[in-house]
Amino acid sequence: MARPNRYTKKALQEKVDQYFAEVQEQGKMPSFCGLALYLGYNSESALRRYVEDNSAETSDKPELVRIISRAREAIKEANVQALYNRDMTRGAQFVLQNGFGWSEKQEIRHDAVINVQITED
Repeated sequence: MARPNRYTKKALQEKVDQYFAEVQEQGKMPSFCGLALYLGYNSESALRRYVEDNSAETSDKPELVRIISRAREAIKEANVQALYNRDMTRGAQFVLQNGFGWSEKQEIRHDAVINVQITED
């Protein structure tokens, strides 16, 4: 049985906007964990589960998932921009690598199969 919506579309957008405004006012970096707690979830994992459970086309909450997904992208963008601030570079790199799957090195995979057929002419 599906859980009832915690927020309406408008209320969720307002709450997300409030979170970003408060974080900026305090001079802090936004985080997905901080957003989850601000929205009343017990953990970042709980908010991620909510998004995963409601991302299917059959979900009745696609607008809410879209708002949370856009907020997550805004958090990622804030960390990308922090890479250009010398005092925040290491922290931003850590967040991007551990929270968003970024990597400092380029990985080149060499796992192609090559079939060689030798024929006599």
